[in-house]
Amino acid sequence: MRQINAAMKNLETDLQNNKVPQCDADQFCEVMGKFAIACRQQVDVLGKMQVQMEKLFNDLCEYFVFDPIKYTMQDFFTDIKSFKDAFVHVHQEIIRLREEEKRKSRMQKAHKQSPRGQQRKLALVDIDAA
Repeated sequence: MRQINAAMKNLETDLQNNKVPQCDADQFCEVMGKFAIACRQQVDVLGKMQVQMEKLFNDLCEYFVFDPIKYTMQDFFTDIKSFKDAFVHVHQEIIRLREEEKRKSRMQKAHKQSPRGQQRKLALVDIDAA
């Protein structure tokens, strides 16, 4: 944010210093003036968002009881992302294992029913033969 604000200040200084066109086709002040106005508005919005983000992060620090100086925002969100990724991976693994168990139980049921069906067929064949 400091770099963005410094760049904006430099642009505004350049616009103040170059009010007089260098030549007839010089449109620096017109074009960059419009850009500077739009950019300043966006930088102000970003600044407000950064203040809000820092406030919310400090609330998280208080809630989870850690020092924001020792445990930075980047470290915190990296750990949260790692946890989420691991959680999703394990969840998918559990779903896969459950489906595999269901498949095995269906196979076992089919295998158990298969000899019964064969015995019935043999019994029908014996009745027909008699």
